[in-house]
Amino acid sequence: MQPRPLTIRSTGLRGYGAAILAAFAVPWSVVSAFVFHISERPGALKVWAILVVALATVAVAIELVFRTDFVAVADGKLSWRMRPRGRGEQPLSSVRAIERTDNGSALIVFDSGEPLVVGSVWYRRRDIVELIQAAESAGPPAPGN
Repeated sequence: MQPRPLTIRSTGLRGYGAAILAAFAVPWSVVSAFVFHISERPGALKVWAILVVALATVAVAIELVFRTDFVAVADGKLSWRMRPRGRGEQPLSSVRAIERTDNGSALIVFDSGEPLVVGSVWYRRRDIVELIQAAESAGPPAPGN
């Protein structure tokens, strides 16, 4: 039986990027509104509104960029896209070992000795467990390992 393809996607910054940016942006917005007297100066109100919208856009963009990362098991291959590592693909037969670390991440070691860490900071732990199960059920490790 062919195992079903599985793709797990990064959870982005789990909302922390937007929350951290908001923690700075909200107080800045309120203080700057009073300091620049935006209610009295129409030009200042426009600049203030543009800056607030720009900060919100940056927060959303940061989340979206981080959510493009993925790890997939399909057609006998393990594929990934992660920053800063980039894209990669290896046949599952070249996987020497898959283990779960103490913090819930997955450490995948290939025959070349190259490790791939699927971190629990960026991926849900249950998705990591599913990834490990899919990779292990896709076939036995390479002979001699």
